[in-house]
Amino acid sequence: MTRGLSGGQPSGEMAGKVVVVTGSTSGIGRAVAMGFGGLGASVVFNGRSRKRLAAALKSAKARGLSASAVCADVSSPDGARRLIEGAYRAFGKVDVLVNNAGLPGPPSAPFWGIKPAAWSETMTVNLTAAVLCSSAYVRRLRGGQEGGRIINVSSTAGARPYAGLAPYCASKFALAGLTGCQAADLEGTGVVVVCLELASHRTPMTRRRLSREDYESLPPPTDVVDFFAYAATGPAGLLHGRTLSELRFKIDREAEARINGPLATTPPWVPYMARYNAEPPVPPGALYIDFLENPCGPPPSSHDVLKGLGKAAVGRYPDPGLPSGTPSPNASVCRQNASLSATGRRSLSSASCAPSPGPATASSRRTPRGSSSSASVAFTASSFSRRPTG
Repeated sequence: MTRGLSGGQPSGEMAGKVVVVTGSTSGIGRAVAMGFGGLGASVVFNGRSRKRLAAALKSAKARGLSASAVCADVSSPDGARRLIEGAYRAFGKVDVLVNNAGLPGPPSAPFWGIKPAAWSETMTVNLTAAVLCSSAYVRRLRGGQEGGRIINVSSTAGARPYAGLAPYCASKFALAGLTGCQAADLEGTGVVVVCLELASHRTPMTRRRLSREDYESLPPPTDVVDFFAYAATGPAGLLHGRTLSELRFKIDREAEARINGPLATTPPWVPYMARYNAEPPVPPGALYIDFLENPCGPPPSSHDVLKGLGKAAVGRYPDPGLPSGTPSPNASVCRQNASLSATGRRSLSSASCAPSPGPATASSRRTPRGSSSSASVAFTASSFSRRPTG
């Protein structure tokens, strides 16, 4: 049984679906393809080795699964196109694309010791292949089929750095960013994209990097099937543009699905939007800092503190209580004096805005060259912003 948020979705929900899994001749990819087949889906295996691909397909057929295979190097535009076209020829549609193809990268080494060719190969297979396959899939979907899902496969190496694994980590960090951008581009199309952050499992990739004892302590790759099934069938509103952690999902799937909310397609804040024209502009030479920025906005206590300052006003953007284009009755920034120390570091007065607990990010626009050492600082308390950092 494939459980949903409340643990009741039947495995039959995948019946009649077609799932394409890149890099599925071994490891996670093969386990996921077999798993989807066991849940009633028709699956398309993919790999570069004809021998291993034939073995995977034979195993699937022996289990009575509906399966096909396409031998193609999906890190090339032609290979990605051939995979998607082959899947459509075999089954007439594709409901789910799993971008799983990946390389561990060169042997552990500091980034300065990695040859450019090794770096390029890792990024091409781990990142560019996902772009190429997704592009080929979406272009085909736009030809008539309604809806679809893209699952990008990342790992804990996409959430934290590991010494000696710069190419692999960089490619997985990039997958999360790619997922958010894909979601924004696909908003309103019916295509849902989600990224899955996997833990380590007993696969050929991990075997090369771990001691025998550590390797044997890992769970089998089949453990991820339920996670992938949820990504393929879960609520689009909770998944679109999100990166879900396998480890957190196993502890509390509902919390992992809902925490922070789906942010990828929240309208961006830009300073020249019409609704903000009526608000006082940030003074020239001001330092702009998203100091309270977090997905939930500032807590009530921070509002009380800021109101007590007398000189500050704080609001959320976009204001969820107002329709798009409506001028906000409140200033969207809180202003406070700041001084720049002789060393160039920013020091705020005791009446500064303190960050709220929990996840927060800080970004700034640099003070223009030639401005005075005393600048005004504008803080924003936001529900979400996708402004690039300065």
